[in-house]
Amino acid sequence: MRDTYHDPIPQIQGLSRHNRTSDDGTLFGKVAYIRDLITYEADTLPKLVKEFHQSVDAYLEDCEELGKVPDTPYQGCLLSPPFFRQTK
Repeated sequence: MRDTYHDPIPQIQGLSRHNRTSDDGTLFGKVAYIRDLITYEADTLPKLVKEFHQSVDAYLEDCEELGKVPDTPYQGCLLSPPFFRQTK
């Protein structure tokens, strides 16, 4: 698998993602920095963009149906300030 370094897919809903290319040329990716898993794949870049949007839309619809608040991306620090105070 190879990383796709040029990321032409615009962000939506503030979500970041990692795109990769498999050895057989399939493009795939996943939304990064959230606990839930949102993946997408396609055989061309235009289709990958479409699949990314459809996957995020399906995730948001699922959350609404389940009464779940969608995950938001992590904001840099994974440990809360009280944790740091306890370790001093």
